[in-house]
Amino acid sequence: MTFSNGFEEADENGKVTARCDLEHLLVGYYRPRHVAGWRLYEIGGHTIAISLDTLARLEGKRLKLRKTRGHSDIWPHVLVAV
Repeated sequence: MTFSNGFEEADENGKVTARCDLEHLLVGYYRPRHVAGWRLYEIGGHTIAISLDTLARLEGKRLKLRKTRGHSDIWPHVLVAV
């Protein structure tokens, strides 16, 4: 899990269909060698590796799902730290 600075999603014609301007958390697949120094946590029944920088930025915050603006088939919600 790492921080991301927003995204845009577009249709096949390049028209923006969804956008997120919020700093949010990205959960994705990393090869084990890429996350060797990261801490492992159980969240929602899944083991998630979180970078040390991300852990420092999360201190004292809660994780919350927020809806993206527009219609998104890929990311209808994003995870933010509040």
